[in-house]
Order: sequence, then structure tokens, then C-alpha cells
Amino acid sequence: MAVRRARWIPVAAALALSPMITSVAAAQSAAARFSPFSVSFPNATVGWALGLASCDGGTYCYRLERTVDSARTWATMPLPITLRSRTEDSPWYFYEPTLVAIDFADRNSGWIYGELPTAWRFGGPWRSVVRLWATTDAGRSWSEVNLAPLPTAAAIFAVASHGGHAYLLGTNDYGSATIATATVGSNHWRRMPAAALEMPAGGTGLQAGFVFSGSTTWLVAGNDRGMTMSDKLATSGRWVRLPDPCRRSGDAMTVPVALSPSHLLAECDVGGYSASLPPASPPGAVPGLAWLYQSTNGGESYEPLRAVEDVRPQPYYFLFAGSGLPAAPAPGTIIAAAPVGGRARETLIESVDSGRTWRTVYTGNVLSAAFPSASLGAVISQSTTTTSRLVVTRDLGRTWSVASFSP
Repeated sequence: MAVRRARWIPVAAALALSPMITSVAAAQSAAARFSPFSVSFPNATVGWALGLASCDGGTYCYRLERTVDSARTWATMPLPITLRSRTEDSPWYFYEPTLVAIDFADRNSGWIYGELPTAWRFGGPWRSVVRLWATTDAGRSWSEVNLAPLPTAAAIFAVASHGGHAYLLGTNDYGSATIATATVGSNHWRRMPAAALEMPAGGTGLQAGFVFSGSTTWLVAGNDRGMTMSDKLATSGRWVRLPDPCRRSGDAMTVPVALSPSHLLAECDVGGYSASLPPASPPGAVPGLAWLYQSTNGGESYEPLRAVEDVRPQPYYFLFAGSGLPAAPAPGTIIAAAPVGGRARETLIESVDSGRTWRTVYTGNVLSAAFPSASLGAVISQSTTTTSRLVVTRDLGRTWSVASFSP
């Protein structure tokens, strides 16, 4: 079902107004039986959705869906054996971003990765195991990747692919971080030489994101306390440390969006975790104010560009690591997640003029997103505590429709 077109408004108004987009009608009952939590589109034609579906005994089974016609129709595909025989008592655990996720590099090669709980306490996961599966035949078969040589036994924070290579950020039981890479089409992962990879000393869990533009790759990571990694892949194959995008404004965690290999934008919460005003803050800045910072030299330095809102933001305004956001599906176009009413991930906003003006394009609790081009965007939003749906746009958010899956 189409939704009402949104008018262009300043970003502050976009965040303050009540949702101006009409609700997307509920999908057909058959589609409601499958609740996706991760989506990947390597191009505008072929896409994948991983999720849970109700099965016998009131439990939930894993399910993998594929489209080859730009999300118009979907077909169920085989899962890795471990997931094929596994059930969960509750789906809420898997609606956390990147806990279990999928990434495809092209129509044939992809990965499923994340944490699977093995013990529960006080109603929540207590212990878990980390797994990575790979396919090179468009999901017809899957093999488990041996993580011991990397090592990433404790967590995989991000898997992403670009330009014929896949990248992984993980950590072992002792808190040491590892970056690994594999050639798309192979299952051979190797550790990469890297600058110091620091893990947060406290606060929330690590969030991470790979950023790509042309032949350039960046990696950022951190948590609510600030950035712990801001690296760029050099032509030598080594990761080199860059200044944190928000270093001058309080070192808030953010994932920049790349408009070109040299042009990056990052939203910074002035004051960061300490909420104190750094000496290098731009004129007029106050703690808690969100500012857009710009780099025109590939991330070597960032300069303040403009304030992006005049009300106190929620953390991670642009940050939604592992979800496919922020995205730049067309020149000068940015799709980002923004909080509404004190809750994160409650709306998607879009700018088509490199961040000067914004409009709200979707309201909903976004779990995962893919914007492979200006002609296709796919967003998973959580409907209830136990259900979610996939909505699709073919015109950069002006209209949306609900994807229909087979029973």
C-alpha cells in the first residue's frame, strides 16, 4: 500500500513532529507467519531475509527467504544444518541488531553470523556460542567456518563485503579484537594487520560498522562511552588509525556515511558521554546538541559543518551499526535512523542535498535495512514484541509496500 508523500522540512522539525506518514497496512496473514530480523541486498534485484517463524509447540524456527525480482516475490531457501534443527522459545532476543545477521556479497556468496544462546537465566540469555556460516551457491548449501584461527570465539560484531572482499570484526574471550578478510567466493579467512584495536572499558556492548566507497574501506567501533576504533584500509593491506570523527566535539560514537571516497559526514553528540563542552566545540554548541561534521580528505580530519537539530538528541542518531544504516543510495542522498519520543530507531530520515535539509520517510522501530540503489530500499521494522515485517520502497521513501512471504 502506498503512503502519503512527505514534504521537505528542517531536521529539527522532522524529529519533533508526530509521524506524518500513514501506517503501512498489515501484510497478508501468510506473510505474518514469518518475522524477519536481518536483510541483505547485494544489488537491486537479488535479496535475502533471515528471520523466525512460528513452529510446533509454540516455539520459533529459523527461516531464510530469497528474492530474485526486487522483493516482489520470495521463496524459502535451505538453512545451515544447525539453524535448520534449532528452535527458540522466544523471538525477542533476536530482534537486537547484529545478534544474528546475514550479509551477501553477490547473488551467490554470503554469510550468516552471530550469537546463539545456550543457557538462559532470569529470563534472558546467559551463555551463547558464536557461529559463522558461508555459502557460495546462492544459499543452496552452507558450511560452517572454523573461527579458531582468527580468533573470534567471543563475538562477531560485523561482517560486510565490498569490491570482491569480505571483512569481519570479532573478539576472543580475553577481549582482544580481530579484523579478518576473505575473498568473496572462498571460505578462507585470514587475520589482517591492524592498528591498535581497543575494546570499551565499560558501558554498553561494542557497536561497529564497515563503511565503503569506491575502493576505500573504513572501520569504526565503540559504544556509549565513545570511539575505540577509527581505521582506514591502506593500499598496503594494513589498517591505519585515523582521528575519531567526533574527537573535537567529545568523542561520541558514530558511524559516518561516505558520499564519495573523500567526502564523509558524521553526526556528533556534542559533549559525548561526559556531556561536558570540549574546548574545540563549534561556536554556539552546547552539550547534547547534535552537529554534523564533514571530512573532505577521506577521514584524515573532520570539521564542523552545521547543527543538525535544536533539541537534545538521543544517542546514536546516525549510528545503527550492522543494520545497513546510514546509507547513501544515490549521489548526495543519505538515509539515516533518528529517534522519536525518547526511543531510538523510531524513524528514518532522508536528505538529498548532502545533509542540508531532511524529511521523514518512514516511522517504525527499524531492525535492519538495505538500500542497494535509488530504485530499491528494504527495511525491517518490529511490529510487536514478537513480530516484524519487511517494507519496500522503490522511490527513496516516498511510498512503501509490505513484502509478502509464502506460508
